[in-house]
Amino acid sequence: VSYRVTYLVRCRTPGNRKASITERDTCAEAHLWKEIKETNPKMIVAMGEGPARSLCGVGGTLKHGGKTHTSERCGQPVFVMPSPSYLDHQSGFRQTWTSWLWKIPAMLRPSAPTSYRLLTDPREIAGWLSTSQEPTAFDYETQGLSPWRGKPISVALSRSPGEAVCFDPMRVKLHWRKWLASPAPKIAHNLYFEMIWSMVHFGTEPKNVFDTQLFAKLQNENAESHLKTLALHLTDLGNYSHGVGIGSADWEGKTAADIWRYNCADADATIRVYRQQQRLLRDVGA
Repeated sequence: VSYRVTYLVRCRTPGNRKASITERDTCAEAHLWKEIKETNPKMIVAMGEGPARSLCGVGGTLKHGGKTHTSERCGQPVFVMPSPSYLDHQSGFRQTWTSWLWKIPAMLRPSAPTSYRLLTDPREIAGWLSTSQEPTAFDYETQGLSPWRGKPISVALSRSPGEAVCFDPMRVKLHWRKWLASPAPKIAHNLYFEMIWSMVHFGTEPKNVFDTQLFAKLQNENAESHLKTLALHLTDLGNYSHGVGIGSADWEGKTAADIWRYNCADADATIRVYRQQQRLLRDVGA
């Protein structure tokens, strides 16, 4: 595994004093974020309180250490650890710190093989929606975050790991509305988002839906429940967004033809996380 070491702050302060939070963030804006964009790493390891807060907004490297957190800004997962200098004061923590470090290579394994398709023929889309009663994960990509200001660009569906299809639901509104309102079992990650967009643009809320994010929160309300983080920990997709595009809350000007691979990856990750959660339920006899 290749790696690159860099600094959060690379700007000299007057008198070489410790940088304030404002100075730290200003310096990171000028140097660190530019470097992240240029190198596009598969994962970022934030060592120390300052990097953890700046990169993913979490404080307390002991509380959040050894875990990945999602940085919406850069798209990559951020793995948080205390600074190596912490070991100078707490030598008994060395074994834990080392065990966290060894987690990283396993999380950087190549993504599993996938088979994703973009559907453009309305008849093929209608047929795909009516062919099965299997649990189906679905995921929207939208213009912005407000359904009253934007519209759905695409939706992806997955019924088995490694396979997904994507299409523009606005082209098949009646078929899509019928499927949403049907009793066919559905899976979504953060159902509230999918529900609001479905109600505003298709006149119905999705019926019979399992929410993988809600399940994760019920397991541990303090744990990271972002889809990419859950996929990294629970599936063999690895950092799946690396190579299919970086997620964004704003797809202005994009079409399904531009983002279908990314959308399919989200649906694929959702069905994989769902299956792992179902195994957990079976293991506890629920």
